[in-house]
Amino acid sequence: MLAVSDALHAVALLDETNNGIDLVMMDLNLPRLGGDQIMKTYANWTKCQARFIIMSGYFNPDNYINHPKVVGCLHKPISNDTLKKMVAKAEEAMNANTKTTKK
Repeated sequence: MLAVSDALHAVALLDETNNGIDLVMMDLNLPRLGGDQIMKTYANWTKCQARFIIMSGYFNPDNYINHPKVVGCLHKPISNDTLKKMVAKAEEAMNANTKTTKK
């Protein structure tokens, strides 16, 4: 697990080839570069293979449900149970994608 202080730091990490990052949990309201901007800019970001769970207490995260890298959206506040279920759903989606890619 990695924690970063702002979106520019996250983008730098995600831009590294073979960074080992599979899942990113991101709020849409971030310092220096908003999560909204990241999702619009990097929709076709081929270097980044990570999938995203979008979280927000202000915006409608469901606007991103059809984004090619988004596996789920959560509206804050988030319960532990809801978070566990979303991470499990993300793992299932990533595993299904891996199996499809290997065929």
